[in-house]
Amino acid sequence: MTKTQENQQQSQLSGECATATENVKSAAVKAMIMLAAGAVFGLAFQRARVHELVSVIEQMTFRRFIMMKMAFAALATATVVFYFVERVFPRVSTRKAFHQDMRITWSQVALGATILGVGMTLSGSCPGTVFAQIGAGSKMAWFTLLGGLAGALLFSYVEMYIKRPARGRPKEETNIASWFGADPQTFPLMFAGAVFAFVLLLEILVPWRSDLQGLVNAPTWAIANPPVVSGILIGLLQFPLQVLVSRHLGSSSSYACAITNCVPLTHYTGWTAICRTGARLQLVSMVGVVLGAYAASSWSNSDYLSDGKVGALRHFIGGVCAIFGALLAGGCTSGHVLSGLAHQSKYSFVAMMCMFGSAIATGLILLVKGY
Repeated sequence: MTKTQENQQQSQLSGECATATENVKSAAVKAMIMLAAGAVFGLAFQRARVHELVSVIEQMTFRRFIMMKMAFAALATATVVFYFVERVFPRVSTRKAFHQDMRITWSQVALGATILGVGMTLSGSCPGTVFAQIGAGSKMAWFTLLGGLAGALLFSYVEMYIKRPARGRPKEETNIASWFGADPQTFPLMFAGAVFAFVLLLEILVPWRSDLQGLVNAPTWAIANPPVVSGILIGLLQFPLQVLVSRHLGSSSSYACAITNCVPLTHYTGWTAICRTGARLQLVSMVGVVLGAYAASSWSNSDYLSDGKVGALRHFIGGVCAIFGALLAGGCTSGHVLSGLAHQSKYSFVAMMCMFGSAIATGLILLVKGY
């Protein structure tokens, strides 16, 4: 080998090492951003007391409206954030993921979201809320988490038999603006305004302090804040996630990531490959949710009060249904409602209607039966 060739080889190796170092730094920065975003997410949930099992179950029977206020405030805020990002930072927008690259059928969305809704009411939690409950000190939430992991494992066996549409499917109008004959360019702001007006009306009719009666001893700002405030904070998280990480809020894939990395699956498919590597940042954000909820709970000296309301078996079954349904539907409450619907996706609108429809039906049935 000549001196020139040696120099070229050394130069090439140096370049590869520099590239690898930059990739590691980039991955570390993204992980820190996801961890911080998760912490804010967990803090917001705990501060609004939406992480309480009672808040979720009684929302489904219309005895409380904390969850609805926070979710819709987050939806309205995220819609405005996405509208801004798509015009200022179009390259990092995730709108395409919900309009052209949804590898899912309408029936899969509807069935999966329906199963998810049943799991929400049974466990008193959503896929991401579980981590906030654990951070706030819930012991029963661990059974929901175990159920969720079991649901992800079960789905890994079922997934290979599910026919998914190919990427880059033929163009289809998937924006809900078409239902109203509205301009897709201006519809997001009108949609956000209508949703936020509904939230404010709901807050006027049912003030947040009265909504918290029975959940906290004294509903003051020292131990809780209006769910609208937490919702706005969660919606604003979409900005750093979009601009800095090219991600959006979601949680169900973190369960699949944990299963595909920790369980020696013999049925290795393209889905398991994607979950094993592509959802690691989401898993990091769920760690942040635990830390954020723990910090908020410790700071306000407020305990988690819903343990013992339902049994461990119900928590576990609810977790199985919630995660299996979310993976089948292509997203959970955060993924479809706070991200997909904020992009005005018809898929996500159908998912929201099905998940909350089944959650409400399950809640009313359990209420009538005395459960």
